[in-house]
Amino acid sequence: MKRSPSSGRKQLLELSEDFDRRGEAKNQSMFRQADKTMEWAESQYYRIENVRQGTSLVSASRFWRDVVQHKGEGAFLSTHFAEASRSFTEAVAALALLDLPLDGDELEPEFTDGNIVLRNGTPAFVVYEESAEADVSKDVPILTSQRFFIDTPEYQQRNAKHDHLYVTDEFLTGTVYGCQIVVTNPTATNRELDILIQVPEGAIAIADSRATRTIPVDVPAFQTKIVKYSFYFPVTGQFVHYPVNVAHEEQIVAFADASPFNVVDEPSKFDTESWAYVSQRGSNEDVLEFLQKRPLDDVKLSDVLYRLKDQNFYTDLLQVLQTRRIYDHAVWSYSVHHRDEGQMGTFLMHDNNFVSRCGPILDSLVLKLNPITRGDYQQFEYRPLINARTHQLGKTRQILNDRMHGQYHQLLNILAHQNTISDTDRLAVVYYLAAQGRTSEALEHFGRISVDRVGTKIQYDYMAAYLDFFAEDPQRAREIVEQYAEFPVEHWQEAFAAIRVQLDELEGEAPSVVDGDDRNQQQTVLASTEPLLTLKNQGNQVTLVSSNIDDLTLNFYAMDIEVLFSRNPFVQQYSNKFSFVRPNASVKVEIGDDKEFNVSIPEQLQRKNVLIEAKGGGKSSTTTVLANQLDVNVSDNFGQLKVTEEATGRALHTVYVKVYARSPNGTIRFYKDGYTDLRGRFDYASLSTNQLDQTQRFSILVLSEKHGAMIREVAPPAR
Repeated sequence: MKRSPSSGRKQLLELSEDFDRRGEAKNQSMFRQADKTMEWAESQYYRIENVRQGTSLVSASRFWRDVVQHKGEGAFLSTHFAEASRSFTEAVAALALLDLPLDGDELEPEFTDGNIVLRNGTPAFVVYEESAEADVSKDVPILTSQRFFIDTPEYQQRNAKHDHLYVTDEFLTGTVYGCQIVVTNPTATNRELDILIQVPEGAIAIADSRATRTIPVDVPAFQTKIVKYSFYFPVTGQFVHYPVNVAHEEQIVAFADASPFNVVDEPSKFDTESWAYVSQRGSNEDVLEFLQKRPLDDVKLSDVLYRLKDQNFYTDLLQVLQTRRIYDHAVWSYSVHHRDEGQMGTFLMHDNNFVSRCGPILDSLVLKLNPITRGDYQQFEYRPLINARTHQLGKTRQILNDRMHGQYHQLLNILAHQNTISDTDRLAVVYYLAAQGRTSEALEHFGRISVDRVGTKIQYDYMAAYLDFFAEDPQRAREIVEQYAEFPVEHWQEAFAAIRVQLDELEGEAPSVVDGDDRNQQQTVLASTEPLLTLKNQGNQVTLVSSNIDDLTLNFYAMDIEVLFSRNPFVQQYSNKFSFVRPNASVKVEIGDDKEFNVSIPEQLQRKNVLIEAKGGGKSSTTTVLANQLDVNVSDNFGQLKVTEEATGRALHTVYVKVYARSPNGTIRFYKDGYTDLRGRFDYASLSTNQLDQTQRFSILVLSEKHGAMIREVAPPAR
């Protein structure tokens, strides 16, 4: 029978989809190792630590000038939008201000008479590039220029921003001047040039400069060379200057214009708008007006320190500087002179050497130090964090995560320097106690917190709901989480929903996933749907619980469980050896649709310690018959177990579980311990370390003071 190509392709697609589904199901059924513990913190700016937040995130540019100048009339668009892209923060802020639509119209250009016409119904930017014909010069000279300036660091910085600061008129005696010579080669050929320089008549060369000097330079094509020399005038007078000359192959190719030098002791003209003039010759009002209206990048406030003994000027100056968000340590030091306690605290707070000797926190009349506002301390969370031990081992508690260890002790150091602990600080203590598994202490401290005195109510409510599980009051937790069912912040809505799912499971509902990326939620749901084959004993009967298994064989082996367990926690490691020994008794069991099947222990083995092995459906399970009233279901693919009361099926909480691990080389070591939660569940495989990678087998002891003991042995989850 012939098949059409389309039919064959259809079958291939169906086969491919079937493989994909099987692969996906296989991936879903594999155990996922717990992620490494991460340190988490709230950030005011996206993925930027608090210590790295500052004015550099958004720098001044023409775009922000356009924002300030926009009067709110019509849509705001700035052709300088590309300049606001030096950080993610700046780019997002700029996009929020631009009146651009989220989805623009599709434009179809129209070409009319050499022009391009674009029609758009919404605001938009048009970026274009134009090519035009340029004139070609037939005469290609060497270019040169020379300028004079006051040769101090302050004036050099100002010259870089303001051309008018070059000296062109009067020169002062005893002042160091510099001459800046610029030689430009606008040709496509490298040039070997000689630059002849000479200090002005009446001047004395200083530093590395000479009175007359020829400097050979190589100026590559289309590049520039800068030469500088320094001098000063010892006496007044009218002097001439031989300007710079540039020669190529002993031919003058460029020179600057000659200019006379008028040297005086005192200037006859002043730049009354310069800071140098205003600070020294202006009135207090002139100084304050200058500082209020002019750019302050190049202003040296030390020039007006002599005025600060005047208390009125001191007060007015600090007000101006605070308005412009400028702090100068020397200016604020006068707060001590004027006994200004308020500003004295600001002065001391900026003295790092003094602050470092005051401890992490200080609350005094003059100085108040807060480690959070200073950036010295920040609240961190650590997740996932799974503690291997529940009980203290030795004389001291161990926090194995070094980052959390340092964070917790930093918090304790801060609290030790306070005379009282605020409710907000106590809530932070509760978190770190709970993270260490010290729930009884966490509950005690949490009970001393008043929600009315805590500024973080969401965090308070979440901790209250979480601790309610340990206080055996899940109804209160239910009331809390319902308040956040429609909370607008997705992160917190999912956090409270995860608690609600656990409450639902306590009431008998099947587990569900709230956050698809949450590994613990996925593992719990998959564990609840996995095919099971488990054994449990009730007196002289064995109860077999299974799913998706039709028939199986039960083998019974008499054994001395007390001796075996005393010698080694891995009692069930001998089960493989029993497979080569004839069982004391065997029973064939037809399961059918039954989920639970009871089989009586053979009479000759009753009241003995018995190893029972069940085989069927490609799975096997073993158990030992002990005197207990426990029902322990182990989901070995997901590293979880659930303990219930045998008679009633009620979940048993606070049942102690101790886990040992055997490595491939036979080494047996403690793995973890803990207690079942209110749902009777315990995750025996997850740790914040890589011990699972070196584990070949688990031996699990389940111990209840009221319901007896049980030992289970399982393989590590498949990954």
